[in-house]
Amino acid sequence: MTKESSWRIIIQRQAKRQLRRLPVDVMKRISAALDEIAKDPHAGEHLQGFEYRKWRVGSWRIIYQIEEDQLIVLVIDLGARGGIYRRLNR
Repeated sequence: MTKESSWRIIIQRQAKRQLRRLPVDVMKRISAALDEIAKDPHAGEHLQGFEYRKWRVGSWRIIYQIEEDQLIVLVIDLGARGGIYRRLNR
């Protein structure tokens, strides 16, 4: 993450576990996307039915929540398009 951003990224346990399982090339793309999210977290699309936002990285999704008062982006989960939404509904 670059030092220019004022938003801090915090990755929750579930998302860290998923991140470790990804192929290196996908992990690099996710990391670049996290840098973009840190610059402007409101650019991600609002996720209907939740207080979360999503960021698309090809067929992968990053699900996150913005904590405005603390300038924190909390990464809730990440994964392939189909499975990520089923996990959120649990």
